[in-house]
Amino acid sequence: MTIKKMILNKTSEQQALALSYEKVMQELSGYWKNDQWDPLDCPLYKKGAKIKKQSIKFKDTLNPRIKNELKYYFFKRLTNSEINMVTVWSNSSAINRLQDFILRFYSDIGSILDIPYEKFSIHYKTYLLEHGKSNFTVKGYLQLYNRIYSFFLDWYDQRQETEKDIWDVRKLDIDYNNSSYSYVINFTSIPMPFRNLAKRYIQKRVLIQESLSWGSAIQTMAKLQEFFKYIYKLFIAK
Repeated sequence: MTIKKMILNKTSEQQALALSYEKVMQELSGYWKNDQWDPLDCPLYKKGAKIKKQSIKFKDTLNPRIKNELKYYFFKRLTNSEINMVTVWSNSSAINRLQDFILRFYSDIGSILDIPYEKFSIHYKTYLLEHGKSNFTVKGYLQLYNRIYSFFLDWYDQRQETEKDIWDVRKLDIDYNNSSYSYVINFTSIPMPFRNLAKRYIQKRVLIQESLSWGSAIQTMAKLQEFFKYIYKLFIAK
């Protein structure tokens, strides 16, 4: 790849990121733009719902972009009915703890994606355990971070879905069982030398031949990742 092409690709990537964040700012309006979310004032609140009365607060001292990313994640998933208010407000402690951790150790970052996932996860897990959190609580707190990170990894990625390391079936224009299976297939656990091969295989079976359902593809991926990890360990990672 020439230097000119590399510069053009980088410029295009930066423009795509700017446009994606601009959309975040456009959609965050009214209640969702506030730094404090009172559950009773939420547009989605239904009388009688058993929701914690405690407000969710997005800290003033957070980098504005990080703060807006956190708001947008919950706004988008709530308004798309992917999660409900009970789930979000019951996670208020996890939301607060994640903000406190970012402020203490990564106050200079401009996006939730700025710190490599593995580095952040290990550091966050160690921090939580050192502060007396149980393994069960740590797992829940890490799951929240993982979901937010994965959401924006996809949100800012402007490539075709089949070029990504995580595919969302809702973006593939195929039939799937909405009630039984996950929306995503994650290729990141497959060693890099075999990742594109796995993608091509799943793409051919699911999208071209239509000989494998989405649910079956998820099950197949679980077997493929173990197979490729074994091959990688046996022949490459020596």
